[in-house]
Amino acid sequence: MIFLCSNGRERKIKNVSKYLIDWDSGCKSGIQKDVKTQIKPYWFADVVFEEFPVAGTRMSLDFYNSTQKIAIEVDGNQHYRYNQFFHSNSRQKFLHQLHRDEKKEYFCEINKIKLIRVLESDVLDSEKYPESLIKLLK
Repeated sequence: MIFLCSNGRERKIKNVSKYLIDWDSGCKSGIQKDVKTQIKPYWFADVVFEEFPVAGTRMSLDFYNSTQKIAIEVDGNQHYRYNQFFHSNSRQKFLHQLHRDEKKEYFCEINKIKLIRVLESDVLDSEKYPESLIKLLK
């Protein structure tokens, strides 16, 4: 699979089969596992990857549906709120977190991939979840 990098060059992702999703395996977080469970009935027949590399970086997308060109990022609170523990008591590390998120958004934009961000607060606190997520998948 070939993608555009943020520097404008093309880069091939090698050995993509190792990123194919295992619908029954665990995830990095409970919230990510919950999202995986919710999308399974809608994406089961598609080619879906988990922890798929962002070309030209050491980052990855939580879920990438290459059939529909949709990526899902499951964002914990640390993605939009400074957390002393998570960011090692450094506001600079929080700003780096925001910058990494922007890089992922740009990668998806230049590769014409729809990026869906699922916030931890949406999963835990919203009465509209998972219906709001399902609407975005259709």
